[in-house]
Amino acid sequence: MINYSKNADVNQYLNSLSIEYRNPVLKVRKMIFNFDPEISERLERSKLIYNNGNEVCCFKIIKNSVRLIFLKGSELSDAHHLLKEFGQKSRSLELLEAEQKVFEAVKKMLVEALELTLKKAAYS
Repeated sequence: MINYSKNADVNQYLNSLSIEYRNPVLKVRKMIFNFDPEISERLERSKLIYNNGNEVCCFKIIKNSVRLIFLKGSELSDAHHLLKEFGQKSRSLELLEAEQKVFEAVKKMLVEALELTLKKAAYS
Protein backbone atom coordinates (compact mmCIF):
# COMPACT_ATOMS: atom_id res chain seq x y z
CA MET A 1 0.00 0.00 0.00
CA ILE A 2 1.37 3.40 -1.03
CA ASN A 3 0.95 6.36 1.31
CA TYR A 4 -0.17 9.35 -0.76
CA SER A 5 -1.60 11.36 2.10
CA LYS A 6 -1.35 11.95 5.85
CA ASN A 7 -4.97 10.79 5.95
CA ALA A 8 -5.26 6.97 6.17
CA ASP A 9 -8.78 6.98 4.67
CA VAL A 10 -7.50 8.87 1.62
CA ASN A 11 -4.64 6.41 1.19
CA GLN A 12 -6.95 3.44 1.43
CA TYR A 13 -9.34 5.00 -1.08
CA LEU A 14 -6.62 5.88 -3.61
CA ASN A 15 -5.06 2.44 -3.30
CA SER A 16 -8.44 0.83 -3.95
CA LEU A 17 -8.80 2.57 -7.34
CA SER A 18 -7.64 0.90 -10.52
CA ILE A 19 -4.65 2.58 -12.16
CA GLU A 20 -6.80 4.04 -14.95
CA TYR A 21 -8.91 5.89 -12.34
CA ARG A 22 -6.08 6.65 -9.93
CA ASN A 23 -3.69 8.28 -12.44
CA PRO A 24 -5.80 11.35 -13.37
CA VAL A 25 -6.67 11.88 -9.70
CA LEU A 26 -3.01 11.77 -8.67
CA LYS A 27 -2.05 14.12 -11.51
CA VAL A 28 -4.56 16.80 -10.47
CA ARG A 29 -3.97 16.15 -6.76
CA LYS A 30 -0.28 16.94 -7.30
CA MET A 31 -1.26 20.25 -8.96
CA ILE A 32 -3.54 21.10 -6.04
CA PHE A 33 -0.79 20.57 -3.46
CA ASN A 34 1.77 22.42 -5.61
CA PHE A 35 -0.51 25.47 -5.63
CA ASP A 36 -1.54 25.19 -1.96
CA PRO A 37 0.59 22.85 0.18
CA GLU A 38 -1.57 23.63 3.24
CA ILE A 39 -4.90 22.61 1.68
CA SER A 40 -6.77 19.93 3.60
CA GLU A 41 -7.86 16.68 2.01
CA ARG A 42 -10.54 14.34 3.27
CA LEU A 43 -12.70 11.49 2.12
CA GLU A 44 -16.44 11.97 2.53
CA ARG A 45 -19.21 9.94 0.89
CA SER A 46 -16.65 8.34 -1.50
CA LYS A 47 -15.45 11.78 -2.65
CA LEU A 48 -12.03 13.32 -2.14
CA ILE A 49 -12.66 16.87 -0.97
CA TYR A 50 -10.12 19.73 -0.88
CA ASN A 51 -10.65 22.64 1.48
CA ASN A 52 -8.62 25.80 2.22
CA GLY A 53 -11.13 27.43 4.52
CA ASN A 54 -13.84 26.90 1.92
CA GLU A 55 -14.39 23.82 -0.20
CA VAL A 56 -12.46 24.26 -3.44
CA CYS A 57 -13.02 21.08 -5.41
CA CYS A 58 -13.60 17.36 -5.13
CA PHE A 59 -13.24 14.18 -7.13
CA LYS A 60 -16.22 11.97 -7.78
CA ILE A 61 -15.35 8.60 -9.23
CA ILE A 62 -18.04 6.40 -10.68
CA LYS A 63 -18.01 3.69 -13.29
CA ASN A 64 -16.33 4.99 -16.46
CA SER A 65 -15.92 8.49 -15.02
CA VAL A 66 -13.42 10.52 -13.00
CA ARG A 67 -14.97 13.92 -12.39
CA LEU A 68 -13.22 16.93 -10.97
CA ILE A 69 -15.94 19.12 -9.48
CA PHE A 70 -15.32 22.79 -8.77
CA LEU A 71 -17.78 23.67 -6.04
CA LYS A 72 -17.91 27.33 -7.15
CA GLY A 73 -17.38 26.44 -10.80
CA SER A 74 -19.98 28.89 -12.05
CA GLU A 75 -17.58 31.67 -10.99
CA LEU A 76 -14.61 30.31 -12.96
CA SER A 77 -13.60 31.47 -16.40
CA ASP A 78 -13.81 28.62 -18.86
CA ALA A 79 -12.25 29.85 -22.10
CA HIS A 80 -12.16 26.31 -23.54
CA HIS A 81 -15.76 25.47 -22.54
CA LEU A 82 -14.70 22.33 -20.71
CA LEU A 83 -16.85 22.66 -17.61
CA LYS A 84 -20.30 21.11 -17.45
CA GLU A 85 -23.05 22.11 -15.05
CA PHE A 86 -23.15 20.01 -11.93
CA GLY A 87 -25.80 21.66 -9.81
CA GLN A 88 -26.65 25.30 -9.36
CA LYS A 89 -23.11 26.63 -8.75
CA SER A 90 -20.84 23.62 -9.29
CA ARG A 91 -19.19 22.70 -12.56
CA SER A 92 -17.45 19.45 -13.40
CA LEU A 93 -14.80 18.24 -15.79
CA GLU A 94 -14.31 14.68 -17.02
CA LEU A 95 -10.72 13.46 -16.53
CA LEU A 96 -10.79 9.74 -17.29
CA GLU A 97 -9.70 10.03 -20.93
CA ALA A 98 -8.67 13.68 -20.93
CA GLU A 99 -5.92 14.93 -23.21
CA GLN A 100 -2.96 16.97 -22.01
CA LYS A 101 -4.58 20.26 -23.08
CA VAL A 102 -7.40 19.56 -20.61
CA PHE A 103 -4.88 19.19 -17.79
CA GLU A 104 -3.27 22.49 -18.81
CA ALA A 105 -6.69 24.16 -18.53
CA VAL A 106 -7.22 22.46 -15.17
CA LYS A 107 -4.07 24.16 -13.85
CA LYS A 108 -5.53 27.59 -14.61
CA MET A 109 -8.93 26.66 -13.17
CA LEU A 110 -7.34 25.35 -9.96
CA VAL A 111 -5.39 28.56 -9.43
CA GLU A 112 -8.52 30.60 -10.02
CA ALA A 113 -10.65 28.38 -7.75
CA LEU A 114 -8.08 28.56 -4.96
CA GLU A 115 -7.86 32.34 -5.26
CA LEU A 116 -11.66 32.69 -5.19
CA THR A 117 -12.00 30.61 -2.05
CA LEU A 118 -9.17 32.44 -0.31
CA LYS A 119 -10.82 35.79 -1.10
CA LYS A 120 -14.14 34.52 0.24
CA ALA A 121 -12.44 33.26 3.42
CA ALA A 122 -10.86 36.71 3.92
CA TYR A 123 -14.30 38.39 3.72
CA SER A 124 -15.90 35.91 6.14
